[in-house]
Amino acid sequence: MSPLKKSTEEGRYLTFYGDAVEAHTLMVTSLQGREAVSSLYRFEVDLVSNRADIDSAKMLAQPAWIGIKEAMAGAKGGAPQIRTLQIHGALASFEQFDSRGDGKAGLNWVIYKAVFVPRVWRLSLDLRSRIFLDATVPEIVESILKDAGFEKGKDYEFRLARKDYAKREYVVQYGESTWSFVSRWMEHEGISYHFLQGDRGETLVIGDGPDCFGPVLGMASVSYRPRIQLPKGWMEEETIAEFSSLRRRVPAGVILKDYNYRNDADLKADSPISEGGAGTLYEYGDHYKDPAEGKRLAQTRAEELRCREHVFSGRSDVRSFRAGAVSQLEGHYRQDLNQRYLLTEVTHSAEQTLVLGQRSTSQAYVNTFTCIPATVPFRPARATPKPKVAGLLNARIDAAGEGEYAEVDAEGRYKVVFPFDLSGRGGGTATRWVRMAQPYLGAGFGMHFPLHKGTEVVVAHVNGDPDRPIIVGAVATPKAPSPVVDKNSTQCVLKSGGNNAIVFDDLKGEERWFLRAQKNQEIRVENDVFERVGHDRHLTVKHDQIEHVENDLHQRIDRDHIQDIQGNRHLTLQGNESIDIAGRASLTVEGDVVHVLMAGHSEETTGKYYLKANGIVIESPSGLTLKCGGNSVVIDAAGVTLTGAALTLDGATTKINSGPGSAAVSGAAGSAATPIAAAKSIEPGDLEAGAAAQAGEGTAAAGAPEAKTSWVEVELKDDKGKPIPKELYEVVFPDGTVIRGRLDKKGKSKVKGCPSGEGKIGFPRLDKGGWSKG
Repeated sequence: MSPLKKSTEEGRYLTFYGDAVEAHTLMVTSLQGREAVSSLYRFEVDLVSNRADIDSAKMLAQPAWIGIKEAMAGAKGGAPQIRTLQIHGALASFEQFDSRGDGKAGLNWVIYKAVFVPRVWRLSLDLRSRIFLDATVPEIVESILKDAGFEKGKDYEFRLARKDYAKREYVVQYGESTWSFVSRWMEHEGISYHFLQGDRGETLVIGDGPDCFGPVLGMASVSYRPRIQLPKGWMEEETIAEFSSLRRRVPAGVILKDYNYRNDADLKADSPISEGGAGTLYEYGDHYKDPAEGKRLAQTRAEELRCREHVFSGRSDVRSFRAGAVSQLEGHYRQDLNQRYLLTEVTHSAEQTLVLGQRSTSQAYVNTFTCIPATVPFRPARATPKPKVAGLLNARIDAAGEGEYAEVDAEGRYKVVFPFDLSGRGGGTATRWVRMAQPYLGAGFGMHFPLHKGTEVVVAHVNGDPDRPIIVGAVATPKAPSPVVDKNSTQCVLKSGGNNAIVFDDLKGEERWFLRAQKNQEIRVENDVFERVGHDRHLTVKHDQIEHVENDLHQRIDRDHIQDIQGNRHLTLQGNESIDIAGRASLTVEGDVVHVLMAGHSEETTGKYYLKANGIVIESPSGLTLKCGGNSVVIDAAGVTLTGAALTLDGATTKINSGPGSAAVSGAAGSAATPIAAAKSIEPGDLEAGAAAQAGEGTAAAGAPEAKTSWVEVELKDDKGKPIPKELYEVVFPDGTVIRGRLDKKGKSKVKGCPSGEGKIGFPRLDKGGWSKG
């Protein structure tokens, strides 16, 4: 055994063990360490070894621990006992210095320095950005520890009194180390952590109340001995040599305020700190959702300051003092200070002088500490800065579907995917719903152009808080270019994903407004519409055009009104129609014109009425009247009545025929007016059944000889001998006289006033040959 190795086994109270080297390879000469509640401990250990080839990479990769020997009182006054206090962890760095010695073989040694930290320290090397959704702060912390390979119950444990930690919809670790992220959120919620050292490793203890802290290992109380010089020999009684009290002035109270756009409630919360305090701590933007959560946070902020209002500090050689341990002070000259204290910070300093080949010649251990009364709730200071998002971040719209249509929630919000997020989440699961800022919006009004999946947007953050994103706009990309480019730079374009578009073209001389609806267009105006066109107006409708005016329709055309209808025109009026034409009216119909009037028909002209046709038929079931001055022709169901100053029947030949052949003319001769003009014919309907009349113009000449007249009876039957009633007939006489009439209900008619000669009888509406003489 080398003299150096042999000396390590005699009189040493500081030891170092690492899985990367054999025991006693490295010996401690001194250590400086600091530990505090809600802080990672750090020990700088000076070491020596007679090995110059220690692999520093293996030293960093393997766990290690520091041993500090401590004397304990023997049972029932027996000999003192020795125990080794262990501080476990890993090396953050391992440094090798010069070699020293007296030149003799085997008596050279190498100086090393190791920086010793807890294993969770390696999370401070993990710098990243990521997003947590719908989780409480304890749940987030636990998921991080599990992902880092730490085992619950062995490497970490929770001692939480509160069970109502709020679910946080959206929490971002942004450009910070994972441990900084964990620390700032625990600080925000008032959750502390400290470490317990066991035989196999350190355990991270996470708690939020006094019950999470335990007593100093193996010491129920510690005595205050101010007159004892420190340091003492390590086998002597451990005591507190110095103990001081510090009271600070703190604010009288705390006020918190925040804004939640989904909650109209007043989110102001407050809590008192100290009756002797001065001023108010006012903070805005702690991102709480409701008054109850704000009240809890205000109380936590008050306790954060209150636990630092009255603090105590001291100096001792109690090797088992650890941050997060509770100790009872005894023997102080102020009786009210003899109470239980929570150690919030401990700074260790130890030396161990080694001489090669000899036992340890000098040993010294001392610590300084800070503590608070154990009855005062401890809250960690919010020392970890929260990252701020400077400027804007790029993101893409996320959605669960394929992106044919925009996917928004009931509040018009979107899911997005940030490029910094390495989680790989998508399909509408990457973030919470995010609002989009609009240029115009309010209760019951506003504007919104929906964004489709994959659209690139820029996102701002309220107060720079990465947990409070808001979309401020969409930006073009090569795959989704702007609708306005160099080729149409004179246009202002609004085009939707469904190809609906509004285009304002400002090209000089060709300014226009273009509106396109991919399918339907609907315009609703609750009151008036005023439209003015400075020149022409063209309307092309490829299918039907339907207009419904629930009241009046007024049109004024200062010039012509031209309509060209390629098909039919149908007009239905439920009321009256009135047309005033200042000029002429012309109607040309290439086919038939049919007028069906359900009531009367009256026409009046101040000029002549001219009617020309190849044939004219006027039919009335009740009666027909022709009037001129005091003269009239009345045709009704009773017969034909001619009334006039004079009746003239003038024709070269008047015949009364009865179909093929001549009808027999019988009866007594009568008289007729003397013709003064050409013979005229008596039109259909002038003679009804059983009546006959003569047509003519003017009056008979004075002294004209009286013409001989007679009568004829007409009867019409079908092939079976049944009479044919109401049939029209005409009788043509040799002198040109034509008498027309209608048979009665029995198919008979007696024609009177017939001129002399044989008349021919005809039935115009029956086919020739379809009847025979009676």
